[in-house]
This record gives sequence, C-alpha cells and structure tokens, in this order.
Amino acid sequence: MKKTIAIVIFVVVILFSCFILASYHGLPWKKTSTGNELKKYVEDKYEISVSIKENYFNTKFGTYGTTFVVDGDKNIIFNAEKYKDRNSDFYAEALWVNEANEDLKPVIEESFATLSIQDYSVHPVYGIGHDLKVGKEVPSYKEVKTGVELSIRFKDAWTEENEEKLIAEVASFIERAHSKGIKNISMRFFLQDKVMEDGRINTFSILIEDIDLSTIKTKEDVKKYITTF
Repeated sequence: MKKTIAIVIFVVVILFSCFILASYHGLPWKKTSTGNELKKYVEDKYEISVSIKENYFNTKFGTYGTTFVVDGDKNIIFNAEKYKDRNSDFYAEALWVNEANEDLKPVIEESFATLSIQDYSVHPVYGIGHDLKVGKEVPSYKEVKTGVELSIRFKDAWTEENEEKLIAEVASFIERAHSKGIKNISMRFFLQDKVMEDGRINTFSILIEDIDLSTIKTKEDVKKYITTF
C-alpha cells in the first residue's frame, strides 16, 4: 500500500513539474511545429526566403513564436507569433528600421557636431504593419506615419549652453532629414540628467512625436517640444 502511494506521489510530482516547465518554457515539439508553420506563413505572405534563428515560447501571452533571418540579408531579423485566431509578424517593421538606420546615420553624423552622442537607436512602432495590412509590397518607412522612432542620448550635461546647442542641432537635423524625404518619424533627444542638491533628478529632453517634420523649420519651432521633469 505504501509503495503504491509513493508511486502515485512520484507520478503527481513529475506531472506537476512538467506542467510548470511547459508553462514557462513551452513544449519543445510545439515550438518546432509552430516554427515550421510560421516559416511557411511569412514566406508565402511576403514571397521571401527565411531561416529559423530561434523558436521560443512567450510566457507572458502563452504563445509560440519564431525569430527569422531573411536569406541573403542577415540584417533583417524579425519575429512572428501564432495566436489562437491569427498569426502575427514584424517583417515590415524590421525592414523599416533597417532602411531608417541607413538613411539616418549620415544625417546624425552631419548634424550633431558640438555635442557628443552617448548612444542612439532606431526602433519600430510594433503593430503598424499589421494595422496597415502590409503584404508582399512593403512601403518605405517614409510613407508610413510613425513607423519608426529615433532616440538619441548625449554625454553632455544639462546646462543652458548645451540646451541651446541641442536646440540648434536638432533644428539642423530636422532640416537635413526633411531634405531627404524623411518627415514621419518620431524623435527623442536627451541631455544628461541633472542631480539637484536635494537629490532629485531632473531631465531635459526634446520629444517630437506624430508630427510632420515639415512644420518644424526654426529653433523656435523646436523649443515647443522641450520637456523637463
């Protein structure tokens, strides 16, 4: 009798452990089968060839997904996931980020001469491709409102002098970007935070979101988008 109870307890523990592992890591066979299904889905949808980089389980949503690399262009890496009622992918967003990076890098280098860039990134607004029902003909990010966002943080301290420098160089950046047909991106520029005597941290930034860049022509226009807190 005791032996039977021990076996039952052992089996229950094993099943419970498997359930916990599956809840956090998913089922290996399900990852593989979903990856193959999503591969066919994106290849048919966009008429492209991709390789599977990684299959994964999204613990937050309980969904299976795959990271793909476009064959012939290793810079294009994107995710796709399978939901109960649909498949979702971010191929268009990956194209937009790659294209925007190529366009913006020289503009950034030309525009910010007196301030030192600590880091910058271009990232997509996820879900825009789905909302626009993008298919095999993916439009340029220049044709999509707020398809990408640019964020630049500078090494320079927040001083009145650096405020003026940043305002002038952001105006120069926007002028150059607009001359290249870039007008629908959101942008964020940050100086280093200021630590006050009482320990509070104050932040200076210029946040330009959902605005046609052609409407920003002068330093005074840029000043409208200053945010401090």
